[in-house]
Amino acid sequence: MKINLPITNKEVALADDCIILSTTDAKGQITYINDEFIKYSGFSEEELLGKSHNVVRHPDMPPEAFDNLWSTIKSNKPWMGIIKNRCKNGDHYWVDAIVTPIVRNGTITEYQSIRTMASREDIERAEQIYKSIFNKQEKVSQQRFSLGLVGRLLTAFCISLLPIAALVLTMTNISGLWVTLAALVTLALASGTIFWATHTVRDAVQYAKNVIDNPLMQLVYTGNKDESAKLIFAMKMLQKKIHGVSGRIHDSSKHLQKSSTTLGNAVALNRKGVSHQDSESAKLVDAMNELYATSTEVSNNVQSATENLDQVA
Repeated sequence: MKINLPITNKEVALADDCIILSTTDAKGQITYINDEFIKYSGFSEEELLGKSHNVVRHPDMPPEAFDNLWSTIKSNKPWMGIIKNRCKNGDHYWVDAIVTPIVRNGTITEYQSIRTMASREDIERAEQIYKSIFNKQEKVSQQRFSLGLVGRLLTAFCISLLPIAALVLTMTNISGLWVTLAALVTLALASGTIFWATHTVRDAVQYAKNVIDNPLMQLVYTGNKDESAKLIFAMKMLQKKIHGVSGRIHDSSKHLQKSSTTLGNAVALNRKGVSHQDSESAKLVDAMNELYATSTEVSNNVQSATENLDQVA
C-alpha cells in the first residue's frame, strides 16, 4: 500500500456546515468532487479527477479500516465511519463519512461519498481504536464477547438469588439439593419470562442490524458492541442518510443557480442583438426570459427545501 507523505500532524478544522462530496466509479477512481473537497484537501480539480480516492489517505489510517469499507460497499450496503484524511501539504482533517453504492440495472456503477465534520468525541475514540488495530490489539472481524441483554438480566437475577439461598440454608434444615433444585426451577421460569418480556427489544436490535451491521465502526461511534450500541449506531446511520440527502440537494441547487445565472447572462446578450429583428425573434427572447425565471424559481425552491431538511436533520 502506498504511504502518502509528508505529514505535519497539524489538524485542519472543518466548518460546522461543511459538506464534502465526491463520487467514484466502481474501481474507486474519482469522477466528481465539490468545491469543499478541493478547499480542504489542497489538491486541484485536475489533480483529483480520474485519480484513486486514496490520494487523500492518511498513513495513520489502518488498512483494515478501508478493507472494512470496501467489503461493505461491494456487497451493496452503505458504510459509515470516521476517517482521517491527509491534505496535499501534509496536514490532516477528520471527517464523518457515509459511502453509498449506486446501482443501475442491477450493477454497482459508482460510489457516492458525503463527509461532514466529525465530533471530537468520535475522533478521540477513532484514534484510540485505530492505534489498537495497528498494534494488533483490536481485530476488525472479531466480535467481543457479550452476554447480551437477556444474559445480563439473568446474571443480575442469579446474583440477587445468592443471598436469599444462603439465608434459606442458614435458617432452615432444608437440604442443599432441594435449594439447588428450587433455584434451577426459578431460574428457568425467570429465563422464559425475561426472554418473553424482551422480545420487542430484540426485534428492534434485529432491525438495527438490518440498517447497518458493522462491529468495528459501531465501536468507533459508540464505544460498545452491545444491543443499545447497535440501536444508537443504526439511528446515527439514518440521521446521516437524511443529512446526506440534504447535502446532495444543496450541492445540486448551487449548480442549478450557476446554470440559471449563465442563462440569464445569455438572455441579456440576446436582447441587445435582436432589438432590430422581427416579432418572432422577440418572442424567442421572451421565451428565454421565461425559462430563466423558471430556472431561478426552481433553484430557490430547492435551496429552501435544503434549509428545511438541514433543520430536520
